[in-house]
Amino acid sequence: MMRPMLLLLLACQLIVNVAGAAPLCTDKRGDDEYPMRKSAFDVDPAVKVLDWLESLGKPFDQLVQKAMDRQPADAKEVFASADWSLPDFSISYPNSLRIVRGALLRQAALRAERELMSKVCNSKGAAAARATFDAARKRFCGYLVSARYND
Repeated sequence: MMRPMLLLLLACQLIVNVAGAAPLCTDKRGDDEYPMRKSAFDVDPAVKVLDWLESLGKPFDQLVQKAMDRQPADAKEVFASADWSLPDFSISYPNSLRIVRGALLRQAALRAERELMSKVCNSKGAAAARATFDAARKRFCGYLVSARYND
């Protein structure tokens, strides 16, 4: 009785290790297409992007306030006070949004993968976890294949 249980436990661990070692997506695009690679969608680049976008909040608020007060506003003058040069960071607004979206999609896929791995040896919830993971992976991989730098 103990031997079949041990074999089942070892088989589950092997399945988890093999499945966890598989890449989330494969990217076969050439560098001439200016692709955003999977590493662009790590958490750290996304946090840098959010810091930069946050630095634009005050100038946007100033422009909105001037518009509400029906005062003329020079956007160049207002945005001159924005932090356009965060250390080691410069990227366009559209590319910034792509990085944040890609990071969120990637994290959702990785979370779904971890959930699937935790249920692979437990028949309860395994099918639902597989469906969630497949959908999350499809969203991220589809986004990865289409993501390109625009500048």
